Amino acid sequence: MAGLYEGGNEPPGSLKANTMDNELEDEDVDQWLITSARNPSTYVCQVFIENPQRKEDEMEQPQKKESETEQRMQCLQSQDNRCKHCYNEVETLAHDLGSCPHGEGLRNARHHQVRSIIATTLKDADYNTYEEVHGLSVTGSTRRIDIIAFKESTRSGFIIDTTVRFETNEEQPAEVDTEKKNIYNPTIPYYLQKYQLEELEVIGLVVGARGTAILFMKDVFKRLGIPTSIIPIVTLAALKGSIALLKHHLYSK
Repeated sequence: MAGLYEGGNEPPGSLKANTMDNELEDEDVDQWLITSARNPSTYVCQVFIENPQRKEDEMEQPQKKESETEQRMQCLQSQDNRCKHCYNEVETLAHDLGSCPHGEGLRNARHHQVRSIIATTLKDADYNTYEEVHGLSVTGSTRRIDIIAFKESTRSGFIIDTTVRFETNEEQPAEVDTEKKNIYNPTIPYYLQKYQLEELEVIGLVVGARGTAILFMKDVFKRLGIPTSIIPIVTLAALKGSIALLKHHLYSK
């Protein structure tokens, strides 16, 4: 069996040839064979040639070990604190409700429901109201606004972009408003021309993902002249959407 090794010398710490010959089924020997099979510098293939009856069984061992490795990885992942679906971020409620790709469809549905409630209320208040309107910024890039609402009598109106976000701090409503203004102010000239208006204002309106009634929303509704009584309806729609998202995240594969 010395011919198994290059130069006729057994590598330091290797198993003896008689161990390989007599106890090949031993778990340690199996592991050695698997390791050697993956290392082209050894001559373990000669063992298979000299023992053809063992070749098929032993060559299946790497697949078995890979399967065991996959099981261990699944176990490790189950103990990790990263998201079980995207595995990119730490598993938090904010991630589940706000950014995990696994819930993108339900997250869009939640947003659309909130937007639809506000748009319907604007129509009832005699606004000409359009949803999901494509437009162009002054730089030529495309944008899509949630709502544009205006009154014929004043030739002025509002671009309202709603978003449902996980509540973080008291400044969040103002921050979102500024964010949306920066995005959609460059489209104002396009919409002024499209609808023959004289004035438009962009409003970024955040709704709390956990159903928080934000004072900023009340102020916006007063400015628009729509009833603040719809605030519970809007926030409840957001909360129901979040519950559906969380259920989907926790219990679906």
